[in-house]
Amino acid sequence: MPDVFDEDGLTIKTLSEITEEIEDDMKDIYGDDISIASDSPDGQQINIVSQEGADLRELLSSVNAGFDIDQAEGAVLDQRVALIGLTRNAGTFTYQDIEITIDRALGLVGLDDEALTIDEDDLPQGLFTVRDGEGNLFYLLQTQAFTGAGTYTCAFRAAQIGKVEVISNTITTIVTVVAGVTAVNNPSAASSIGRDEETDSQLKLRAKISTSLNAVGNLDAMEAALLNLAGVTVAKVYENDTDVTDADGLLPHSMRAIVEGGDPDEIAAVIYAKRSFGCRMMGDQEVIIERTYSRSMVIKYDIPVQQDIYIRFSLSGAPYVESTIKDNIVSELFWEIGYNADSSTVIAYLKSLNSRYVITDCELSLDGVSWSETVSIGSLNDRFINSTDRITIL
Repeated sequence: MPDVFDEDGLTIKTLSEITEEIEDDMKDIYGDDISIASDSPDGQQINIVSQEGADLRELLSSVNAGFDIDQAEGAVLDQRVALIGLTRNAGTFTYQDIEITIDRALGLVGLDDEALTIDEDDLPQGLFTVRDGEGNLFYLLQTQAFTGAGTYTCAFRAAQIGKVEVISNTITTIVTVVAGVTAVNNPSAASSIGRDEETDSQLKLRAKISTSLNAVGNLDAMEAALLNLAGVTVAKVYENDTDVTDADGLLPHSMRAIVEGGDPDEIAAVIYAKRSFGCRMMGDQEVIIERTYSRSMVIKYDIPVQQDIYIRFSLSGAPYVESTIKDNIVSELFWEIGYNADSSTVIAYLKSLNSRYVITDCELSLDGVSWSETVSIGSLNDRFINSTDRITIL
């Protein structure tokens, strides 16, 4: 197979083809009786040159593939998606409220202006740091000056960017020893769980959605465009094209966008650009869009409304810590906006924690009184929210 770069792409020789080609050239020069065995000087020279040629071709192939978003990786992928107006979603930090118990007046050094730094060299000297049972470090966010003994609740930030699992009552180790600080503890789970940096596969999928926005219907295009906004985690768009109010409460010839996260002005701009002409909008959130000639338009949409859900089940088959199981459910089991909840989802999640778990009598409830295997959402913008107070292990 020759080295070719044409309209069909790049084709390169394999290592065996390169080796065979060099061997034939050597025989043409020195005759067929030349010794090219792998342990001979000529054979070793051929193998070195062949491997070098193969490595250079692989490098060339990698560079060429990097021009294709589907094949690009890492920093090269960042450069390619920038051409279509996208940037990789950066990771975020986990934030945690921690109780600090002291026996005297004292001060503690916080991150202050370095609240977003990840470089250890930029951290303030004497930064008050604590650690959980898994070795995760947490930094005090703001410098504190306590006037007397007591227990104070302060905000901390995880040292590492990305998702850091935090279980209540596990951050108990003082790393930065300060006279007067007697104990630390986190009585609750994280106030905000960090997000990992967008992976190559996730960025490629978002790039595909972005470039196909105009190739689908208005609703799908609007939903895709909303999901493409920075900070938007969930977006659902519904439409009623009939002459009567539908079962979900949508008025005749209306649409309803439900968006979680993101900037309101950017959300409104997408809805304004993508909605069908004459289609009325529904929603409690209102943003004014300024148009030409001093005209304006009110854009409406909704944000998710949290709805409590109760969960109970029996668990056996392997040892477990009840508080840990509850914390894991709260931090990792999420319900989709506008979708009903069922016990099979809970069972599947528990099985993912330990395949030996035996889960029985798994039921859900909206009030903690009436229980069933499935509970229905109240409206399209409702979202079930878990809480350790509403989880019972029988």
